[in-house]
Amino acid sequence: MWLLLITLFFASAIPSYLLRRKLSVEYPNHGNAVNQFFFIVLAIVGISVGFTLGGTIFLTFKEYVMIIGVSLIWPTYQRLSYISNSRIEVGIYQLIQNTQVIYSTLLAYFLVKEALNSNELLAVILLLGSTLSVISVLKLPKNQVKYLWLALLVPIAYAVGTTIEKIIINSSSYASYILVGFTFQCLSSLIIGKFKISDIKMLATSRHK
Repeated sequence: MWLLLITLFFASAIPSYLLRRKLSVEYPNHGNAVNQFFFIVLAIVGISVGFTLGGTIFLTFKEYVMIIGVSLIWPTYQRLSYISNSRIEVGIYQLIQNTQVIYSTLLAYFLVKEALNSNELLAVILLLGSTLSVISVLKLPKNQVKYLWLALLVPIAYAVGTTIEKIIINSSSYASYILVGFTFQCLSSLIIGKFKISDIKMLATSRHK
C-alpha cells in the first residue's frame, strides 16, 4: 500500500507542478482561487483516503496544535509559490526550489534527530554553495527582485512544513494526519484567502475566454 502511495505521489508531482506553473503564468491575479480549489480537492482526497486507511480524528492536544500550525504553513507556502512562480523564469524558480533538500535535511537533523553523515553534509554544502553562486550573478529587472526574495522563502516554508508533518506522523499515523491535517489545511486556506465562491466562478469564466 505504501509503495503504491509513494509511486502515485511521484507520478502526480510533475503534472501537478506543470499545471500550477501554467495557471500561475496565465492567471497571476487569481492565486487565491487556484490555491483554494487545490486545497478543497486535497481535503476531499484526505478525508476519503484517511478513513479508508483507518485514520481517526481522536488525536492528542499536542498533535492538534502541530496540525493547526502546519495548516497555516502550507497555504502560505502555496501562495508564495504561486506568486513567485508567476513572476520569475521557471529555471531560476526551480533552481531555488532545489534548496528544499538543504533546509529539510538540517531541520530533520536538529528537530527530528535524524542522522547526518559526512557525505550528506558535503552534499548540502555543495548544493547551497552552487545555488548561492548562481543567484549572486543573476541580473533581474528591478520589478522581479522582490519576487526572487519570495521564491527564496518557498523552500524554507516547505522544509518547515514537511518536518512538522514528520513529527506528527511519528506520533500518530499517516492515515490520521491526512484525514485531519488535509481538512484543516483546506479550512486554513479558505480563511486566509477570504474565500468567495465568486472567485472560483471568475477563474472558471476567464479559463474559457
